[in-house]
Amino acid sequence: MPFAHGARVVLRNETDLDLRNYSFVEFERLPRWDAGLGYFHATWKRFAFQLHGQTDQPFFHVEGCGHLIGRAWSICTDEPFFADYRFVMEGNNEVRIDGDARPTVDYLGTEDSFGFSWGFRQPYSGPYNGMNYIQPAEPSLLSVYRFRRANPIRFNKSLDWRVNWAHEWTSDAAFQRQISDLNRANRCWVDYATTYYWYQDTVGYAHEALPGLEERSRAVLRANLG
Repeated sequence: MPFAHGARVVLRNETDLDLRNYSFVEFERLPRWDAGLGYFHATWKRFAFQLHGQTDQPFFHVEGCGHLIGRAWSICTDEPFFADYRFVMEGNNEVRIDGDARPTVDYLGTEDSFGFSWGFRQPYSGPYNGMNYIQPAEPSLLSVYRFRRANPIRFNKSLDWRVNWAHEWTSDAAFQRQISDLNRANRCWVDYATTYYWYQDTVGYAHEALPGLEERSRAVLRANLG
């Protein structure tokens, strides 16, 4: 995490419990600041939305010059229609760079964008991608990560990450009818907790306000049942 003038590390306990901690910070002084270095950034947020057959959902946007090096997503839904991540992972991950009208990077499905295809069957932890946690149903829970050491996504002006489900299962009339009926019944809610990691040539990012501990620790952000 290069820094030109200073850095601060804070550990904050928001629970009502006393916690023990042992930690240390390692650093080395630079002889001078190199303009070619970037500042490390990371941002977390959790949000919920109703998933339907035409959903095109914004996930992450940053302005400036830099490169994306990784992301981690935790996905949760108690919607029985989405058990075993049915349809949830099928949305195309569309990355637009520097304001491009069409996706510069386009992954056919979220599972492919993390380096896994044909479902999520068992936990796997690799150096650059993995699945920390898998629970197929009641509710469906999934935690995945990918780091891009060899293939960062570079941008000069902006990066925009969206997930678009409008291209998937369009010819399955029965499925499209079912998901539409469930949406009208205020069902098909899914929620995501996402973290992005990137380097940028400037300091600062407009992070969304961090929700309270109770909100962050809820198993399901928006319930479909009960």
